[in-house]
Amino acid sequence: MSINRRFLSQSLRILHSKRPNLSEVYVDLFEQQCFKSLRSQLPQHLDDLEPHQLSQSLNEIISKSGMSKKEASLIHNSLIQKLSKFEYGISTLHSKELQKIGESPNYNSIKEIIRNNPGRVLDSWELLFKYAPKLSDELLATALESIVSLNAVDKSEKRDFSTLAAAQCIILLDNISQKEVVKPELIEKLLIYALDNDLSYVLPSILSFGLSSLKVFESRYENVTPLQIFLLNKFCPFDLLKQSKSLLYKTIDILGRKATIEGNENELLHAEILIQDVSRLKLGIPSSWRVPDVVARPQDSSLAFLKLFDQIHTDKQDRNDFTVAQKLMRIFGTYRDNTKISLELYHSYLTSYPGFSHELMFETCLALAFQSYRTSNQTLLRYSEAFIPPDAHPSMLANIYCALILANSKFTVDESLEIYNNCIDQFSNENDPKTSISPQGMITESLILAYLSKAEIQFARVVFEGAVREGVIKGPTAIRRVKKLLSLYGDAIEKDELLNNMEQKVLSTLQTM
Repeated sequence: MSINRRFLSQSLRILHSKRPNLSEVYVDLFEQQCFKSLRSQLPQHLDDLEPHQLSQSLNEIISKSGMSKKEASLIHNSLIQKLSKFEYGISTLHSKELQKIGESPNYNSIKEIIRNNPGRVLDSWELLFKYAPKLSDELLATALESIVSLNAVDKSEKRDFSTLAAAQCIILLDNISQKEVVKPELIEKLLIYALDNDLSYVLPSILSFGLSSLKVFESRYENVTPLQIFLLNKFCPFDLLKQSKSLLYKTIDILGRKATIEGNENELLHAEILIQDVSRLKLGIPSSWRVPDVVARPQDSSLAFLKLFDQIHTDKQDRNDFTVAQKLMRIFGTYRDNTKISLELYHSYLTSYPGFSHELMFETCLALAFQSYRTSNQTLLRYSEAFIPPDAHPSMLANIYCALILANSKFTVDESLEIYNNCIDQFSNENDPKTSISPQGMITESLILAYLSKAEIQFARVVFEGAVREGVIKGPTAIRRVKKLLSLYGDAIEKDELLNNMEQKVLSTLQTM
């Protein structure tokens, strides 16, 4: 944290706070019992008196008064507590005066010293351990608030927060026993800084203090990472999570579709620095303190997803929200490889959603086709055909033919070609405005992938060139999609991983169909 940033932080804090009439503050200060013996000597003209001028005047009066160390200590502490918020140098000045008489700032003074620290000499972390003989929860919370205030600075409407500050914060959080001493708005600030700065590995310490709402996550919906969603699900009560449909859907997708959850490149980079910062800070804290275990390793999502599924099922969310039901069927059928549960859900949801029987049949057809390809079980492929919805609308039927073309290629690509030839004329070659590819183009793309998965690159090229020539595949998006498949094939050849890579591409295409 640079000195300039600390100056800016302090300036912002002063700018946004209303400074009261200091003469009223002084009058209130002088009413305290510790000033009783000095009242006849106290300054009378207070309107234009700055805090440091008052302090210098009082120090001269105290030095000539012959009062006891205890009496002087009370006055110095009172000045720190009342005036350091207006001029931080007051705390330094009177701390030195206390030191001269063999005394130290008391508990309330330490709180004010830490709370108002501008960070020019020592940061709030250093002050905490310099002054505090006994580290109470309230004092830790004060230091936490000061660290957040000093280290969070606006950067084009985004907050910048250092990993060192984050390390200090999570150590403090993990050692506060009475969680109620930390203000909810401070937890919200920390949450914002963690999410906006890819400091995702500090979230367990923050989220353990609880959430009153999901607005911070909802406002960052597009940018929230899989790791952040995984940790949200871990700490957020389901009764709160279900209140946000968008976050519930995203949580289902991420936990269900990803076997393991790990940080992205930025999250892992920050985690590495964070681990180093925590290790350094550990050397200067009491041995009895808990130190957060920041471990940036992949997390298995299986148990988390099953727990989420159980909560959804118990709460009947899947019986009242078809999107949830559809997602669960897709996940169990193609991502979690649990055809048994997928079929059970199919039969259950037919009762709950009689108006969506075609969609439920499609999900089951797709799941069986996927598992047929994955396990090389041709019987499952025959079963899948029994779930082709009668009178399916064209877009659904096009997806079904794509699935059958890809699934059949596992056993004989000639069957894929026959399916293609028998169905292609049923569909339009006009590009969909949303996807920029036509139903004919989509089915042809599946045939090309089927041939690439069997290493028949020449025939795949012939199909592609003919489709472009005939206007079946047209437009930059549709053409680019096929070129990506050809590029993937070329990369797989170079890596000598043709079979595995192309079959994985078939499976991922079926999963996202």
